[in-house]
Amino acid sequence: MKKIYRYSEHKFLAFPKQKQLMIILEMLEVLEKNFHIDEYAQALQKSLLECLGFIENSGNHLLDSLKKYDLEKLSKVIDFRDELLKKHSLFLRDNDIIVKRYDSLNNEIRKFPLVIILDNLRSAFNVGSIVRTSECLGVSELALCGKTPGPENRKVLETSMETLHFVKMVSYKSTSEAIASYRMQGYEIVALELTTSSIMLEDYNPSTKVALVIGNESLGIAEEILASCDKILEIRMHGIKNSLNVSNATAIAIHTLTNKLEDNND
Repeated sequence: MKKIYRYSEHKFLAFPKQKQLMIILEMLEVLEKNFHIDEYAQALQKSLLECLGFIENSGNHLLDSLKKYDLEKLSKVIDFRDELLKKHSLFLRDNDIIVKRYDSLNNEIRKFPLVIILDNLRSAFNVGSIVRTSECLGVSELALCGKTPGPENRKVLETSMETLHFVKMVSYKSTSEAIASYRMQGYEIVALELTTSSIMLEDYNPSTKVALVIGNESLGIAEEILASCDKILEIRMHGIKNSLNVSNATAIAIHTLTNKLEDNND
């Protein structure tokens, strides 16, 4: 059942200004998500225009400099929502943004012999982002080790943007257990970490099957885990800082490794 927004002028203006703003933003979000449902979208547009009119007539400053709005086009709804958020110093998270889908254009779905081993990651947002990247770039499997949050975590679900069901995930009590399991399956075990013995990611020539260990955001990969890896890889840096967000670093590594595996296969 779709939520129906109906407010009289008296009821709407009785709300505090912050509540009025939240109602408008919620209605814009719902309109953006349901713009393709003509009858419901039209009802939302009508209610929104009424409430925006109430605000204008009241003389408050919620809409100052934003009095030109067009709710008949999706792009205009998005622009108005973004401008209103910016005016009030509010910002969207990744999972608040509706992504226009081009999935049907991808006729070649591929999975590469690449496993990502997540070594006690702390952030559900990082895990969700890695799940999304893994699905898009063809990772065959994710190993969730130790305290790494899994698909039951709401934030992982939200950040993965509907890709959870397309990536195989296996849980292990420890990273050592995961490494032992994949080694028995014939995987070369490599780690993504900056050490005195690491080699540049672009210089690495992967074997036929690769398991990549990704370390904890705060502590990195423990020495005993690094010692059990066949190789240690690093991303070439050119700035003052020598570390990236773990999901960004993982995306770079996955893209590089899948390209190399594809070239080797060809």
